[in-house]
Formats: sequence, structure tokens, C-alpha cells
Amino acid sequence: MKDHGLSTNEEAAPQGGKSLVAFLAKYGTAAWVLFLLASCVPALFVRTEFNAPFVWSFKYLSAPVVVTCLWVGLRNREDFQERSRTRVASWIALIFIPLLIVMMGGGAATALNMAIPPQTHFMLKGTVTDKFISSGRRSSTWVVVVTGGAGVRKLEVSSREYDALGLGMPFAQERIMGPLGFSYTWKR
Repeated sequence: MKDHGLSTNEEAAPQGGKSLVAFLAKYGTAAWVLFLLASCVPALFVRTEFNAPFVWSFKYLSAPVVVTCLWVGLRNREDFQERSRTRVASWIALIFIPLLIVMMGGGAATALNMAIPPQTHFMLKGTVTDKFISSGRRSSTWVVVVTGGAGVRKLEVSSREYDALGLGMPFAQERIMGPLGFSYTWKR
């Protein structure tokens, strides 16, 4: 048996924490940028159902992300505090990083919904019952469609489609249902 200079398991545990903190210090920014890209890029290429990716993110990611971040942060708090400029900064990060991950998780959910099979193509048919424009970082045009089997769907449409559709008009659009349970269509 090789002697690594450690006499007990208790002495080995802090090394694991320090290596995690060192890993995060070295690659954390790159991982965060990749996550942000994965969260933002899908919005450039697809139209989804109104808030469906964010609802999925909050429903399925909130608890695991918060628990994991708190577990890692509290387990390694001394190492994080050593690397932080101030003790308060490490606590602020411990609170806000999980919140940001969950909030940005809607875009990541869209990316997963697009990438993981099965991808089921279907024709969504119904009647337009409402139209609205949401504004924020960018404005989006939406229609509310009542369908026979799928109930009420709020769908993002192009501004050209939005202008052409009136209340009470029939609506038909080919969409793709991803495995996370919400549909999307590619922007043209």
C-alpha cells in the first residue's frame, strides 16, 4: 500500500473540497459562459409556447439546483471565502448563483427539448381567441389558440403571422413536441 502522506480519511476530505474550489476557480467562468450561451442561443432559432420552458425549469430544476449549490457552497465555504474578496461576497454568490441558474434554465430547457429524442412532429389546429405582444429585452408576438385536444395554447408567432391572424380565425401550424412536454417551431 502506498503512503500518500495522509494518515486518516479526515485529512483527505479537505483536499477534495479544495480541489473542487480550485476546479471552479479555474473553469467556472468558462462553464458559466457555456451555460449562458446554451440558455440564450435557442431563443434565436425557435418559437416556444408562452413561458413553458421557464415553468419546466422552475418545476424540475429549482430543488436540485438549490440543494446542490447550497451543499457544495456550505461544505466548502471556508475555501470559497479564502478565494472571495470579502466574506459577504461568498454568501451573496451562494444565494444568487442558484437563482440565476434556475432563471436561465428556461433557455437550457429549450435547448434540451430540441436536442433529446423523441421529436414528434404534429399539426396544431384551433381557433385564435386572443393576441398579445410581450415586451422586455425584445418584443414577441403571441396568439392564444383553443384546440380540441390540447386545450388552450399560447404560441409565439412571427409578426407577419400575428398581423394576418384575427380573433375567431382558424389557426394551423406544424410544431414539434419535445420530450420535456412543450412544443416549438423553427423560426423562418
